[in-house]
Amino acid sequence: MKPFKKYVNKIKGKVKYFYQSIVYGYPDEDIWDLSNAVSCFVLPRLKGLALNYQGCIPFDMDAQKWRLILDDMVYAFENTRADNRDYKYINHKRVKKGLKYFGKYYNCLWF
Repeated sequence: MKPFKKYVNKIKGKVKYFYQSIVYGYPDEDIWDLSNAVSCFVLPRLKGLALNYQGCIPFDMDAQKWRLILDDMVYAFENTRADNRDYKYINHKRVKKGLKYFGKYYNCLWF
């Protein structure tokens, strides 16, 4: 009976989070780990920009430098996701640098 009860509780949680998403615009689980929720949203979009060399490249920068900055941002968000937090193998300085770039060039991230 325990596996069935566990399955039912899991379904209840999914229904609850779906309801919260409809009513409030976000589920409680996004608040519990906001960095993961943001990373899951931002990462595929950053990868798309990096893949297509897109974004509004700052005037004082060439395309190659912009690509390296986008790569650092992608690395940072890949390593702040909950499913990829193997702290032993993360280059924390690069993560910090990528997040700093994200804040600095936030307005340059458009197609």
